Amino acid sequence: MLACLELVKDSSVSSYFDENYFGAWEWPFFKNKNLQPNDIEMLWNICSHNYPIAYGTPARDVAKHKNTPITVLKILYELDNEEPLRKAIALHTNLDEELTMKFLNSNIKSERLALAKSKYVDLKVLKQLSNDNDEDVQFWALENIKKRSD
Repeated sequence: MLACLELVKDSSVSSYFDENYFGAWEWPFFKNKNLQPNDIEMLWNICSHNYPIAYGTPARDVAKHKNTPITVLKILYELDNEEPLRKAIALHTNLDEELTMKFLNSNIKSERLALAKSKYVDLKVLKQLSNDNDEDVQFWALENIKKRSD
């Protein structure tokens, strides 16, 4: 599989994919837990031009991969506000301050709730979420704070 990935890096091969879209050939790569951030970014750059075809589960698979770089997470965030996709981004280990603040200040409860459940979000953010207007968000932020203090 990694040999195929090396072939895709060749411009003569990748130019063919510019005419195509996210398809069955990419998903074995994204299921590989050892795929490196630069490879994920390269695959995204080759295949994402036809993003609407990748809508839904494929995009969520990209967002859920532990090595997806912040650059791709930011693109996914801006491209689509689908709830499961945004949740996958909010729960990601590579979430940076900019995206964290977007989730924290969101008017959408599910986005703040996902952030409150994240085991990677900063304690300072959890404390802010513990004062959220929504009881569910407050509850999960306090639960997350409690887990970290045990």
